[in-house]
Amino acid sequence: MRTIAFIIIFFTIAACSMPDICQAQTAPTDEIAIDTNATAKKKFNIHSPSLAGISSAIVPGLGQCFNGKYWKLPIIYAGFAGAGTAIYFFNRDFVKYRNEYRYRLNGETGLIDPELGGYSDASIKSMMQYYQRFMEISIIVMVVWYAANIVDAV
Repeated sequence: MRTIAFIIIFFTIAACSMPDICQAQTAPTDEIAIDTNATAKKKFNIHSPSLAGISSAIVPGLGQCFNGKYWKLPIIYAGFAGAGTAIYFFNRDFVKYRNEYRYRLNGETGLIDPELGGYSDASIKSMMQYYQRFMEISIIVMVVWYAANIVDAV
């Protein structure tokens, strides 16, 4: 998990440090001759919102970098870190209560976790469902945060 987070952060920083990708680019101006011997300059802007959205979908925050909104990167990664931390802790506790509940349903007399010895089977099941619910809510929050990241880049 740490390796994946490091790779994402590394590529985002590397991509944002390249001015060709992260800044809106303009093509060289073309001069068009008009009959009155005047020249008109025509500027082409190749900034594309769809390119910003796609790049933000591939690496979160890259679309904001492309748009020049570097200050949003810490906010984006803080949101992912918060949701990921919540998922980790709720999953850890869910697995602890689930294993204890399964152990008791199988009729085992020993305890997996001595801290849970004073709880009834109904309490263990209730806590298992509690942590499962909040783990699923945290996953939904992360998916919504990811979608908001893409929408913000566009």
